[in-house]
Amino acid sequence: MSFSRRRFMKLAAAGSTWAVVPPGEAEMFPLFGESEGTGFRPALLPAQKEVWDQVKWMAKLGPKFTGNKAHTQFVEFLAAELQ
Repeated sequence: MSFSRRRFMKLAAAGSTWAVVPPGEAEMFPLFGESEGTGFRPALLPAQKEVWDQVKWMAKLGPKFTGNKAHTQFVEFLAAELQ
């Protein structure tokens, strides 16, 4: 039996998902939406436009080699945003 690369990748992705979440235990892994006890509050997430603007700004900084000006500026930005 011959598989195309695309079909193989789909099967591999599906198989790796099965390995992560055993049958009957999916409720242990709330990935999306609100779930009791997780403290996930979607209202605190930034708007899509805000995230996109930040990505564009980051890209305009240029290469972020460790310790260079662009890297330092981006790290400072992240620290300020996470506070």
